[in-house]
Amino acid sequence: MDDLLSIGEFSSRCGLSIKMLRSYAKAGLFSPAAVDAASGYRYYSTGQLHLASVIGLLRQAGIGIDEIKEFLTYPDADRIDRWDREIRSTSRSRSQALADARAALALTDSSPHSRSADQQKRNRSDPTLGCSGSNAYKALPPDTIKAALAESKPHAAADSLIGAAVQQGADDNVTVLVIDTDRASAP
Repeated sequence: MDDLLSIGEFSSRCGLSIKMLRSYAKAGLFSPAAVDAASGYRYYSTGQLHLASVIGLLRQAGIGIDEIKEFLTYPDADRIDRWDREIRSTSRSRSQALADARAALALTDSSPHSRSADQQKRNRSDPTLGCSGSNAYKALPPDTIKAALAESKPHAAADSLIGAAVQQGADDNVTVLVIDTDRASAP
């Protein structure tokens, strides 16, 4: 029992909680090296630390227990590459959906309920314009900003400023331009 660790010791060394270790054992994913028949205490070997780390990393990446079981039975580096591509694709899709929701909310509803807490707390000295992911508007000539603010509809002003910012060399990842029409004034 020299190389065996109690579940608590093993948990602190591998980074998986005691609850997760028990859950993985119940699911048949990762079992203790030994269980004391009299007390039910679980013991893990130091040789299991690496496998526990791999399982923890895969779970952290969102991989399901059944998929990990299959992977551990038939390890395949190509499968990790596939998971990576799937996760990146899903992440991009989710980020885009959130950006679209933010833009739709900012452009269709000017009520205080549609603004974030940060936007609601802005004081009067804050800039009227704000770009998500970029400060592209700062590179725009004042006349361009004045012309956009003269638009009667915030949608048109936002479109005008985003287009001008991209033409001025801003990244094309400018996703949202918020114009606070209550405080809009030319610079």
